[in-house]
Amino acid sequence: SASNWQVLQSDGRTYSTAETYPQYEEDEIIIASTTKSAILPSNLALKQITVNEGATLDFADKNLTAENFTNNGTIRFSGINSITASASYGPSNTIEYYGSSPNAVTGTGAPSADDYKNLTITNGTILSLDAKSITVSGTLSNEGTVLVNGEGVFNITGTPDSDSGLVKYTSNK
Repeated sequence: SASNWQVLQSDGRTYSTAETYPQYEEDEIIIASTTKSAILPSNLALKQITVNEGATLDFADKNLTAENFTNNGTIRFSGINSITASASYGPSNTIEYYGSSPNAVTGTGAPSADDYKNLTITNGTILSLDAKSITVSGTLSNEGTVLVNGEGVFNITGTPDSDSGLVKYTSNK
């Protein structure tokens, strides 16, 4: 919901995106802690976007371009998404994949191998890592399927779940 977004302009003014749509050159969006999720309404190009601890940004099937992207809360993906940004992922962030289509995140700001602190894969969801390696250092909740192809590695150094999800490794040979 657009009313969950707080936009901080360079002159110090704040407004919700319901009042005016963010402009790339001057806007920084901060998604504050809330019980509701902010959902990307379309593919967006912004200067800065920050997801605070306790907040959720749902990418749905949209893409984000920004100078800087920070996730200290929860981000959700459905389908193939792209983050093009200089990105940082906080020490307690959660990344969630949902939906019935195979899921993957690409781009310069996509989570890297060590950015997965807490990972949630919902029931019926397929997360395709291809040959990418990731390490989940917090809590893993897998009710779907993780596909790892080729040289990829799915490593859990945190708390594994007791859900009924699968991890499937296949070879490119």
